Amino acid sequence: MGTFIPPQNFGMVEEGLYRSGQPSQLNFPFLEKLHLRKIIWLAPDEPHEQLNVWLEDQGIELVQLTETVGSHNLSNTVSEEVILEGFSLLLNMANYPLMVMCNMGRHRTGTMIGCLRKLQGWNLTSTLEEYRRHAGPKVRVLNEQFIELFDTDLVMVPPSAPRWLGQEAMNDSDK
Repeated sequence: MGTFIPPQNFGMVEEGLYRSGQPSQLNFPFLEKLHLRKIIWLAPDEPHEQLNVWLEDQGIELVQLTETVGSHNLSNTVSEEVILEGFSLLLNMANYPLMVMCNMGRHRTGTMIGCLRKLQGWNLTSTLEEYRRHAGPKVRVLNEQFIELFDTDLVMVPPSAPRWLGQEAMNDSDK
């Protein structure tokens, strides 16, 4: 029997939706058990070659979401544009099982998941506690502020959104 080791900062966000940092070859047997269809890659740099080869072998699509060319992101945070583009993938059940990841699975991934929690109607304390749990001692106040101020009215929730999104978010999209 093989050893199954999850990637750093791995977590199940909702049924069929996962988060993590960039996996190494050691993590591939674990990830194969998830039967992923798509990965949202939030890091500005390319994933390592071993990961690219493994993704191709597994038939998993990698979608890299980065800032638009010419934008200068000094704070190293994720932009509203990237979050909204990510939601177009996150809220489409055809992409599931799906994983959101960045290099360490802390800040960019944590911000995306924090904004998702806000869309789900989580209270801010619980949302930030989840962000902090994955960020560890490297919490970024700018990311927490971004999550707090994120305008969920900008999110287009499709009729076929995941059931776990909650009725509140789906009703809000009708406004």
